[in-house]
Amino acid sequence: IDRAGARRDWPDAAREVLAALAAPAEAPQAPQFLPLGRHLPMGWRGDGLPSISMAWAERVREGLAWWWQEEFGVWMRDGIATLALPADQPEGTPMRVVLELRGPPAPLTLRLRARGRRVEAWRGVTLSPGETLRCVLQAEAGPGGIAVDLDNGDGVPLGDRFKRIVGAGLTGVMLCREDDLAARLSALERAEG
Repeated sequence: IDRAGARRDWPDAAREVLAALAAPAEAPQAPQFLPLGRHLPMGWRGDGLPSISMAWAERVREGLAWWWQEEFGVWMRDGIATLALPADQPEGTPMRVVLELRGPPAPLTLRLRARGRRVEAWRGVTLSPGETLRCVLQAEAGPGGIAVDLDNGDGVPLGDRFKRIVGAGLTGVMLCREDDLAARLSALERAEG
């Protein structure tokens, strides 16, 4: 380092850094509730930079039944994976969850249910290898929003170098009020292409 070009000496730089660490700026308050009616991609889409969408994708995945985010989305592990979708809606508000799913390398039967004001019945879907499927669940909002349980059973081998056993892939999710026709139309248009 060119000493003549240095603006301050090391002790001054150290004091400046320590002062900044001792009095950090106040962090901005993160939103507490999932934005309703907006598509939430579950993958990092190749940009690799932190974003509010990436943060939400991490936040809504509850527990250890998930693998890491990838460009397409995220693989679930075998067993039951849970999504916790916080919503600022009065308890009992009719809600709709749209899940965008991706089939693993082998056929998989997936069971799904929504939990809000009450626990809804399990529904089953079969995913073919690599298939993209959109699934709609309806439930009334509970005190904290809606939770979705996804039972992947024993899963299937992904065939990657990590020897992962996976369930379905989740590429996106959208939560809206049942009466939000614009959000529902937007989800249909995404499904069409």
